[in-house]
Amino acid sequence: MDRTFGIDLAVDPRRTAACAIAWRDGRAHVEDLDAGLDDEALRARLADVHAAGGVAGIDAPFAWPRRFREAIVAHHASRTWPADYRDRRLRYRATDLFVQDECGRRPLSVSTDLIGVTAMRCARLLHEAAADRGAPIDPSGADGVVEVYPAASLLAWGLEPAGYKTGPHAAAKRRRLLDGLLAGGWLALGAADERTCEASDHALDALVAALAARAAQRGLTHPPRTDEQRALAPSEGWIHVPVAGSLDRIAQSDPAREI
Repeated sequence: MDRTFGIDLAVDPRRTAACAIAWRDGRAHVEDLDAGLDDEALRARLADVHAAGGVAGIDAPFAWPRRFREAIVAHHASRTWPADYRDRRLRYRATDLFVQDECGRRPLSVSTDLIGVTAMRCARLLHEAAADRGAPIDPSGADGVVEVYPAASLLAWGLEPAGYKTGPHAAAKRRRLLDGLLAGGWLALGAADERTCEASDHALDALVAALAARAAQRGLTHPPRTDEQRALAPSEGWIHVPVAGSLDRIAQSDPAREI
């Protein structure tokens, strides 16, 4: 049996959700879908999935753009700043720009948007998980903890995510997305968990994060393509976006490559 774990990370633990999935013989069963998780609870779950040889997917930036980090260091040392202060590489990582090119949807800027605070919580969580393991965790995903982006995963699987988070029809939209994820018949989700995903975009994102972690585990996500992307992924992180049309393939037991 394989296991994957998904976390929809937020600054507020009350808006943080997590999902554990067990995989066996071409089928998947949601074992646990929780919300309101603090760092201690997430740390324990990450330790459990690591002990089981599984993969965890976290919906949060793992690091900051290299050019932004270098600019901060230079500013601290000599109060300088790049002349082109609107340079997009100060705002976006190589992986963010890849996702935009691949999916037509650009992630939020970890250096200039509020998601940067979520990234701070994620950095601390990864530090604590690394301490439990006794070794650093590679932000590129090579150590079984991968950065994921649920909206991009849904798009890759042919499911349009627009409108599922907020608005008068958000719950109905989440129901349609859930139906799309369940259409293949290999994913088992209890009635209570279905209702939770309908009621909460955080719960649905945690489910999608666990599925995207499985795609990464099975070698069904896009790796860095260029020399620059490969060079930057270990320091900037890499969003594991599933390859198009791979949803039903992630349940199969014959991986192309495993991380």
